[in-house]
This record gives sequence, C-alpha cells and structure tokens, in this order.
Amino acid sequence: MTIHPHDHILRFRFTSDSRADVAHVVDLGEFQGFGECSCEDFTFRLLPALTRGEKPAFRCKHILAAREHLTDQLISRVSAS
Repeated sequence: MTIHPHDHILRFRFTSDSRADVAHVVDLGEFQGFGECSCEDFTFRLLPALTRGEKPAFRCKHILAAREHLTDQLISRVSAS
C-alpha cells in the first residue's frame, strides 16, 4: 500500500502493492473528522454506522494510515520551526 497526496491537504490516494489496478481515496475531513474511504471495508462496515449517526470504535487501514501520515507531516513541520 502506497500513499499519495490527493487534491486537498486532508485527502490521500492509496495504491495497492499487490493489485496495481486498485486505488482508494481517503478524505479525513468527512464525517466530522472520522474520515471516509472508498474501500470495501469502509463502504460495507463503517458507512452504515456513520450514516445512522454512530461513531464506530475502529477505522479502516487506509484511514489509519492517512491519519498517521498527516500526523507525521505535522510533527515534522512543527519541530522544524
């Protein structure tokens, strides 16, 4: 899984290392900061709960990776200033 910046600071695109034709987009700003992903895990397990107004106790691996990537970038910039 490889992460790429997308069209906004909170949006990332993931490409699969094993399936070159598969890519997912994560938007960390959606659902009041919970995040949204185009992967099957999010679509079938998380989205139904979020649309009912519930906040699941877990996130898909793409959202977790995007949050970690953004946090690493933020820490790097803050520590450099």
